[in-house]
Amino acid sequence: MGLGYTPLFKIEANGNDVTEHIAKNLVSLSFDDNSGTLADELNITVFGNFKRPDYQDNLKLLLGYKETGLYFCGTFIIQNTSRDYKENRLSIAASSVDFNGTLKEKRNISYNSLSLSKLCGIIAERNKLQHKCDVAANIESISQTNESDLSFMERLSKKCGAIFSIKNDTLLFFKEKGDEFKFKLHVNECKALNIKYANRLIYNSVSASWHKTKENELEKVTVGKDTPEYHINRTFTDKEQARISCEAKLKKLSEGTKSGSLTTTGRNFFAGGILNIEGAGEDSGEYKIKKVTHNISASGYTINLEFENKGLIS
Repeated sequence: MGLGYTPLFKIEANGNDVTEHIAKNLVSLSFDDNSGTLADELNITVFGNFKRPDYQDNLKLLLGYKETGLYFCGTFIIQNTSRDYKENRLSIAASSVDFNGTLKEKRNISYNSLSLSKLCGIIAERNKLQHKCDVAANIESISQTNESDLSFMERLSKKCGAIFSIKNDTLLFFKEKGDEFKFKLHVNECKALNIKYANRLIYNSVSASWHKTKENELEKVTVGKDTPEYHINRTFTDKEQARISCEAKLKKLSEGTKSGSLTTTGRNFFAGGILNIEGAGEDSGEYKIKKVTHNISASGYTINLEFENKGLIS
């Protein structure tokens, strides 16, 4: 993709198409797609006497190619503008989510006997968001103590080994295995590729205990096999929650062993997805995408990816 294709973008400002107005004097356009709770960022620089947009104006971005069509990147709120009078340029910075709102308010709430999807719905509705959740699990009891909704959902996603993010006014809570989150890239498609190794704390299994109420006894759950084994120092109320927490902890304990970055032609890869690198010898395999930066300028359309290993024990 890229060779013989014509980069294309579309921008709407408060519902009005301003693409042509921006495109004819565009210096650069970059879109940072971040995983987790980091807000996505849109930065646009144009040449000429453009009127400053207003703070909190709404921008809608689509990217792609003339030959293959556009894909929706998100809706952004303008945070600040900067004018360089010497260069006669205007720079606009916008963010996908205002994290200064209710998402950061600390709360004291207990949730009992509900599905994870229902819990996501409660959090989303409280913050005026839509929600999507495909993790089928039930919550017997969990507390949010002096903790913001952002922090609470991030903690919950780590316990469940799931992807948590907020995109386009939607709270997302997904398993990492869906095909819609997987992307393939051969090393020959990369303009640059760097992968580094770091030391890791090695555990081949994780165990936890859960309380069998009827028998009034503890039972052990183990994920993985062989030693060394890591034991979670808390008692769970049911077997399923113990198992989910063990799986998430096993992933976490082995994260960060490999990380890297690459540059390739522009395409619809997104943060939180799984990148399968092919043709890289011992470094071939699956990685979790941490950040995707889309860049459009006179030189074309490229993306820069930051990624790390998925945290799987082989």
